Amino acid sequence: MNKTEIGSATAKGGFVNEKSICKKFNSWKKDKEAQIWLRIMGYKVEKIDSVEAIQIPTRIKKSEIEKFGISEEDFEG
Repeated sequence: MNKTEIGSATAKGGFVNEKSICKKFNSWKKDKEAQIWLRIMGYKVEKIDSVEAIQIPTRIKKSEIEKFGISEEDFEG
């Protein structure tokens, strides 16, 4: 495998990983590992009401930027 192929495989693996991480965070009430991560990030798990993890696509249409909390200025920049 050359460097380009290795980089491509690594990136694709990362995107698969993002989906599983989102699932873990969205199941934070039962997922002990997600609870540990939340504590590492400085949250007190017992005080959390809800968690919503989403996977942000690598390409976003301008018409969808609000859905992901992105300003038009940041989108254009």
